[in-house]
Formats: sequence, structure tokens, C-alpha cells
Amino acid sequence: MYYLQAAFFLAFLATAQGQCSLIPFKGPFQATPYLDVTTTNHLDCARTCYNHDPKCVGYLTEEGSCHLLRAAQSKYGDENSSGFMLYHVANSSCRSVTI
Repeated sequence: MYYLQAAFFLAFLATAQGQCSLIPFKGPFQATPYLDVTTTNHLDCARTCYNHDPKCVGYLTEEGSCHLLRAAQSKYGDENSSGFMLYHVANSSCRSVTI
């Protein structure tokens, strides 16, 4: 029984390597909006960020649209800003993720 659990755990870790994570944020952030995507679906915005644009480090969410973010040296936004940042878990080549 423990061997089966260990096998599933190791398989999960192997597939998690090289994957990305979306981390929610609220407030100022260190990125600049550079592209607006018209969508009412949060997952469409995530797919666009993950799969179609190598510059995307995250996105802001608003009703009816989202704004893709590019890395920047200075803070942007205010305390009412909210969105998601893209984090690479195991390697920086994470570019294609199916959500």
C-alpha cells in the first residue's frame, strides 16, 4: 500500500517540475500593463498569459477585460489593484500550460 502511495507522490512531483503557478495579489505590484484582452472569462486571460506571450508575468482582472503585465522596475497600481502573478516553480522555461 505504501509503495502505491509513494509512486503516486513521486509521479505528482515529476509532473509538477517545470510547471507554473498563478499567485493572486491585491495592491501595488512591480509590473506594467502592456496589453488589454477583452474577455469575461478569467481562464481565458490565464491561458493567454501562459501560452501565447513570453513577456507576460501576470495580469490584472477587471469586469469584462484583463490587462497583461510585463516586468518593471517600479511599483504600479494602488491598493484597489487585483490580479495574478505568474511564478515559475522549477525552471524558467515554463511557457506552455493547459488550464
